[in-house]
Amino acid sequence: MVLGKARLAAMSVLFCNGVIYASWGTHVPTIKDKFDLSDANLSLSMLSVALGGILIMAWAGRWIARVGSASASVKSALLLSLAAFGILLMPEYALLLFWLALYGAMSAVNDVAANSQGAGGPIAQLVRCGSLRVATISITDRRCIFASALTVAKFWRAVPGAAPAW
Repeated sequence: MVLGKARLAAMSVLFCNGVIYASWGTHVPTIKDKFDLSDANLSLSMLSVALGGILIMAWAGRWIARVGSASASVKSALLLSLAAFGILLMPEYALLLFWLALYGAMSAVNDVAANSQGAGGPIAQLVRCGSLRVATISITDRRCIFASALTVAKFWRAVPGAAPAW
């Protein structure tokens, strides 16, 4: 029963992570226009997201093992929401690169935490360090994570000139 709740919690967190990522993805053309980026500089922006995720992975596993997957899922989801919230607010390209790396790092930590939360198997074993327990994320925490994801999505729609370029 606990494993079923853990998987449901993980699916909820990963769904919210997907909502945030999709909201960010629709604004790639907005970022390109805002900073008048060439395709090469836009690629560098995308690389920043990936590098942020790669560079934090070793630390993330140890942190998740120390605080537990449920706590790490909630904390990283809230930090991910804050990181996503700030992307369109960056006034300079250099600061945007840093912020996108931060966003990528928080997204990666959230992915690993949520997967270790619901897997109870191979992924959880990777970050286990001996005593990590798969716990459940409370309904209140899931609502908070979901509300954060929706707030980010709603904010991006409200930014003037930030409409998706479909």
